[in-house]
Amino acid sequence: MNSVFTNVVTLETHLRKAIEQDELSLFYQPQIDVATGKAKSFEALLRWDDTEFGEISPSVFIPLAEDTGLIISIGYWVIETACRQISAWNDMGFNDIRVAINISPKQFQHPNLVPFIQSMIEKYQIRASSLGIEITEGAMHDMKETIPILKKVKELGISISVDDFGTGYSSLSYLKQFPIDVLKIDQSFIRDILKEEKDAAITSAIIHLGKSLGLEVVAEGVENKQQVEFLANANCHKIQGYYFSKPISSSELEKQFLVKNTAWGKPRY
Repeated sequence: MNSVFTNVVTLETHLRKAIEQDELSLFYQPQIDVATGKAKSFEALLRWDDTEFGEISPSVFIPLAEDTGLIISIGYWVIETACRQISAWNDMGFNDIRVAINISPKQFQHPNLVPFIQSMIEKYQIRASSLGIEITEGAMHDMKETIPILKKVKELGISISVDDFGTGYSSLSYLKQFPIDVLKIDQSFIRDILKEEKDAAITSAIIHLGKSLGLEVVAEGVENKQQVEFLANANCHKIQGYYFSKPISSSELEKQFLVKNTAWGKPRY
């Protein structure tokens, strides 16, 4: 217990210095449009390469950041970094892209969130439609607080995604009441769609539900061609996962997905 406690305290100390020491970075995972086979939207994912410990898994440091409250300052860093990156890509001539950033439940309730996002959009002179936010179902637990925040985000012109759909506080009523644009099917359903009838049925139902409500549907955690074929046949809008690309650096993304403007989806299924 002592060694675990010491490691956590040490890790927290390092995490507090991570931003000022420039140890954090954003990697990007493309979302392939099933109809065109191209990637115009990307999820920004946080990475930490500590000078002493090396690369630290997000599954380790993000819960720690949540517990200590550091997720607020880190979240603001993510928002600004994503906006700066979008601006850089716009300067390169890529104007029809969208980057989605994950907003933690703690940060989602922070009063300065929407003003800060607006200030970053203005600072880097990007279109609000170039930015998306991803929230989990857990963040929507309190409808009274959530609806006004989401409406303010929506008024800015930012798209709103529900991450890990179907795994948390699932209520069809919030699909009616909240200004949501995108449903992301959790990878736990995608993993077994080829061998579990229930997973296949749930995935197909979410896609159909999303399309009926005029929402974009993105499948996460896609790892093989058979899953891609299933999702394409079910008319899923976009596919995200290691089959097409792991999360990669901005420079690697430019080479693989922006500069070449390669159609990835079509030839592979």
